[in-house]
This record gives sequence, C-alpha cells and structure tokens, in this order.
Amino acid sequence: IYQLASALHYCHAKNVIHRDIKPENLLLGLKNELKIADFGLCREVAPDDEQMSTCGTDEYMAPELITLGQAGKASDVYAFGITLWQIVARETPFALGGSASSSLSQATFTSGHSMAGLSPGNSGRSNASLQSHASGGFRKLDRSLSASRAFKAVAQALAVGSRPDLAAMRKARKDCPEELMDIVARCWAQNPAERPAFTDLIPELENLLTDVKAEMQRNSSNTDQDLLYKMMPVRVAEQLKAGQTVSGSR
Repeated sequence: IYQLASALHYCHAKNVIHRDIKPENLLLGLKNELKIADFGLCREVAPDDEQMSTCGTDEYMAPELITLGQAGKASDVYAFGITLWQIVARETPFALGGSASSSLSQATFTSGHSMAGLSPGNSGRSNASLQSHASGGFRKLDRSLSASRAFKAVAQALAVGSRPDLAAMRKARKDCPEELMDIVARCWAQNPAERPAFTDLIPELENLLTDVKAEMQRNSSNTDQDLLYKMMPVRVAEQLKAGQTVSGSR
C-alpha cells in the first residue's frame, strides 16, 4: 500500500493521472516491489482541465468521474481508497447479487438491483451536483456508454453516497489499525476536495508502518517468552511471571 501511494505520488507530481487503479493493475516483483501496470487510460492533466470521457473500471471509478465525466488527481485517490479496502477486507467492492459475506450491509436502489457491501458514505457533505444526476443523468450515460447492469448500479450507489462497509476491514483483519480505516474513509469522500493528496498520505502511511512493525516485534518477543516459559518447570515459570527470584536447586 505504501509503495502504491508512493508510485501515484510520483505520477501526480508529473501531472499524470492513471484513471484505472485497481488490484488487477498492480504487479509484484520477485522482491515484493510493486509496479503499476496498464497506463492505457492515463492522461496528463492541467489544474483547469478536468472534463474527460468517462472511463475506467466501474467499482473503482470516483463519483465525479462516473456521473459527471470529470477526473483529476482526487479520482486516483478515490480508487486508491477502494483498492485499499478490498485488499484488507478481501471482498469485492459493490458486489452484485446475494452471494456477499453476511458482514456486509445490503441496499436496494431504484435501478432494482441488490447491492452488497454498501453503507452510507463517510463524507460529512453531500455533493448536490451528484444527487441531481442520480436520475436524468443516467439517460445521458446510457446513450454515451455501453452501460452495463453493474455500471448503472454502481453509479446509482455513488450518487447517494454509498460505499463498501468499513467494518468488513475489521472483520477480515481483527488487528486492522483504526488509522488505516480512517485513511480509507477520507480517500473515498464524496467531495473530491475533501480527499487527501498523496503528499499528505505518505507521511501518515510511514508512521503507521513504523507502528505496525514495532507491534509485530513486541508480539514476536512475547511469543518467544511464552515458548520459553512452556519449556520450564511449572514452578519456575510461575515464579518468573510473578517477578520473583528463582532460587537454585541442587
């Protein structure tokens, strides 16, 4: 995740947006180095140039891209948040049908399709322009795109601020840090202006990575100590655990 954030930070520093970040476009090398693949939809973007054709993969497309045809660096941040959720939760975002895990909340939208893994959006403000596109806007999309069942259902969900269930991250990984869940929630905010830039995310991820490594070392030390106690006579182990001095015996 840290490598992905660093790679996207580099792209954004060059004013290049990927527009199709998803797990399928992430490659791992022999030394676990991450590479972003498939730059077929990437584009160099200027601050005042955000009108683009709607493209990408349905489940990872930001609300402003899927309904308004607007994309910017914040759209990649949104896709990063969805990808991060998927990696930790081990679920498919916005999965259609009834085969989803019971940990995911259910919602039915006016399109008539059941959506799994949705919960109310975490942004404090709704985007009025997105809400206005929730009905009439789809007719325009249907004419300009080969709008699949999944596309229309995801677009309907995003228009009302729905997101995958954050609680699924904690269910899949009980040790999932609260800070990581907070990063995901901020990355997929409904309003693009509320999403953090990778310049801000990288220091947060570095601090989180340091904390996780320290916790792993503590847990490893505790495990080694417990194993040592099991190898000792019960009386000696109990004395050591209680902080008592163990007297020698002949």
